Amino acid sequence: MPKKKKLEPSLVEFRIHFRLSDCVGLSVKYFMALDLEQAFSMFDYVCRKNKLDAEITKLYQWNRWLSRWEQFDITDFSTVYAGGNYSFGFSIDDQALIAQS
Repeated sequence: MPKKKKLEPSLVEFRIHFRLSDCVGLSVKYFMALDLEQAFSMFDYVCRKNKLDAEITKLYQWNRWLSRWEQFDITDFSTVYAGGNYSFGFSIDDQALIAQS
């Protein structure tokens, strides 16, 4: 009797809006990751490699069943991931972002 194949965990698409310290506008990066922690690790790698001083302003996850982006509340992550030794920060109170939404 053939063995069943082990299912691989599915990747999720994350969209990170961020601001660089020396720029006025926002930038966006997309990552395919198993979870949010892995997406943060990839973003951290990009920031360290390119010597970027970045602050995450918005964070989204693609819901493939509803075909839409779902926004995370980054206030939850700013405290949880603060001790993660990441090279980026979080920008929670940003009036400029409200005007662009």
